[in-house]
Amino acid sequence: MISAQTGLLGEVYTLAEHEENVRRLKSGEITSDEWRAAYERLKASKHFILAELGRKTMKKLAPRGAGRDNKATVIKRIWEQMLQRYALGRAIAYSPFPNPERAFQEAVDAVVAKITDETLRKYSEDLRRNAAAFKKAVENPETLEEFETFIRFKGIGKLRPKQAALYEELKARAQAESSNHYGSPKTVVETLGDTPPEVVAIIVKKLDLFEGADVLEPSAGKGSIADGIRKACPSAVITCVEPVGTLRHILRLKGYELMDTGDFLEVDCWPGFDRIAMNPPFEHGQDIEHVRHAFEILKPGGRLVAIMSEGSFSRPDRKTSEFRDWFDEVGGEVEELRDGLFLVSDRPASVKTRIVVINRPEESAACASAGVKGKWFRSRRRARSVRPARRIRMNKMEAAALRYAGFGWPVFPAHTPTGDHAKPCSCRRVTCPQIGEHPCHKNTCKDRGKHPCHQSVCDSVGKHPRTKNGARDASTDEAKIRRWWETWKDANIGVATGKESGFFALDVDPRKGGVESLASLEAKHGKLPETRTADTGGGGVHHLFRCPDFPVKNSTGKLGQGLDIKGEGGAIIVAPSLHAGGKRYRWNNGAPIADAPGWLLRLLQGTQKTRANGSAAIGGAIPEGQRNDTLTSLAGTMRRRGMEFDEIEAALLVTNNKRCAPPLAEDEVRRIARSVCRYQPAGEGTFR
Repeated sequence: MISAQTGLLGEVYTLAEHEENVRRLKSGEITSDEWRAAYERLKASKHFILAELGRKTMKKLAPRGAGRDNKATVIKRIWEQMLQRYALGRAIAYSPFPNPERAFQEAVDAVVAKITDETLRKYSEDLRRNAAAFKKAVENPETLEEFETFIRFKGIGKLRPKQAALYEELKARAQAESSNHYGSPKTVVETLGDTPPEVVAIIVKKLDLFEGADVLEPSAGKGSIADGIRKACPSAVITCVEPVGTLRHILRLKGYELMDTGDFLEVDCWPGFDRIAMNPPFEHGQDIEHVRHAFEILKPGGRLVAIMSEGSFSRPDRKTSEFRDWFDEVGGEVEELRDGLFLVSDRPASVKTRIVVINRPEESAACASAGVKGKWFRSRRRARSVRPARRIRMNKMEAAALRYAGFGWPVFPAHTPTGDHAKPCSCRRVTCPQIGEHPCHKNTCKDRGKHPCHQSVCDSVGKHPRTKNGARDASTDEAKIRRWWETWKDANIGVATGKESGFFALDVDPRKGGVESLASLEAKHGKLPETRTADTGGGGVHHLFRCPDFPVKNSTGKLGQGLDIKGEGGAIIVAPSLHAGGKRYRWNNGAPIADAPGWLLRLLQGTQKTRANGSAAIGGAIPEGQRNDTLTSLAGTMRRRGMEFDEIEAALLVTNNKRCAPPLAEDEVRRIARSVCRYQPAGEGTFR
């Protein structure tokens, strides 16, 4: 008799042994004789295998769900898949009558009997090739098939904006090519044409970009020129015009701001753009119309770089002749591009082209004379019978905020420096020129109520939020962002840090010794990795790092003098916002945000284990960044012991003047006292 631990051919074939043989198959370590012997043992151990499967839970048997199938059905399906594995996944043909299970097993027997060592070798090579292709698809999809695999296993929501844009482009191309196979018009395929990389590089070089420039790309297509501009100058604010809906969707996914209209000849922007880069359509002299119209919406001192057809400089018709006269009048420069540049584009063409560069002088009134809107311009309007251009006002700050939202960074509007010495911030609070020196700060002032220290003082010019809840109001919602910047057109841009944006910031303030502190840490632990950095406009630098698997809290000076951390609940001001010193924030590079080095994470975890108040709890100075929390904690302690508003207010004012560096505004201190006094003392309410 066969024992419970043996099969017909020896020991029972277990699931673990089956998985080991499958692993050997994938690595090419098993022979055909071993494979057939394992198959026979599997068949002989059927009842033991089914019993072992029966002891597993449904969650382990079908981790992705079993639908309406019961456990017996799931186990039966797994058994058939195990048999099918020994047939190397080949299609099994069998008759379901009269006994489908027996017929299926006999068909598998026939396939397994024909397996050779060469068959196993080729199959293992195919498995490794497919595994590599699957890994590539889920990590970095580039083809339509890879995107479909990614979406099937991870979901479309996991695609990054650039990946989503490429996926939409590939889908549109495949759909268009499929329809064109049956003779439909080629409009979609034609609009998917692209500017070759070499031409993009030439355009970007001639643009002479600068930090924070307002740049426009008309007839943007997939945004190849815009991509080149973004790579060369990450702080540039790029706007696109594109009529085709599919391409507009791709541009939005890439994070570009789009004009409401798709017809570039309808755009009449104020105050215009610093740079315009374009590869306009050539048909029927449209490149002439587009270039002349682009010049009209250039800012004084701006530059236009465009690709034009050779015919725009050689045709004998009146339209071309007048264009050449106008081009000479505005002092345009032209250079022939070598033949064959456009043969490497999505729509290969052998057309001869030129690249033109036109600078608009500062004295723009002279350029907007008859040379710009002369006889030809008026005749063109009559000939085309177009409606007057719509004035579409583009807000530089709004466009930048929408771009950050496209990255998935929640943004909010912040106050703006005014340049007024008395009221330097748009919040209109005054500033004290003698912080730390005037008697007010030593609680010996006889001028109470008159000196700025006793009034509402702004101690974070251009940095604090305009909204009620500050960084907690930060959003990626396009409609909300547009409303904010329609209300406050010049608002600085704040970005909430922490898990919502996916990064935290190391703020290095050289005025407080941050450069020296960072140099000391790097000398001891090693250099910071290359990551996205920004100049703050006041000489400081923001280093952005991906959020680790623990929450990073805000801190001031805990890593060293002049080194602050902006993490959960914090925020930073970003380009092209204006600093109180008169300079604008700007990105230093376009590097991806890197993981923080291990030593920095260890230091952060070490500082976060200590109390947020630090030395404040034992009577030390209260530095900027800890003042509100410390005073609120002290007020809460006094309120729990039954103290009233007047007593708490007086105590907080004394603490603020003596220990806060620099002191908070007295209105802010009173607000803290009022807020705490809303709660009942201990034993009378729930305040803790």
